[in-house]
Amino acid sequence: MASSPTTMRAAVLRKPGEPFVIENLNVPRPHYDEVLLKVTACGLCHSDLHALGRGDNLSGSGGFRA
Repeated sequence: MASSPTTMRAAVLRKPGEPFVIENLNVPRPHYDEVLLKVTACGLCHSDLHALGRGDNLSGSGGFRA
């Protein structure tokens, strides 16, 4: 079995109204009742894009429908 990577690339929004930046982040470790999936692409829903256009402060992660 291959080992899992320890880092991942992510599009991160640090401040509302500013563009996303690509960062290398640590891969989270799943809890005993969770799984870790490799996501190669993900979109944002219209409501997330609309909120970003208004400069809303979105908490959590966008693209949760991956």
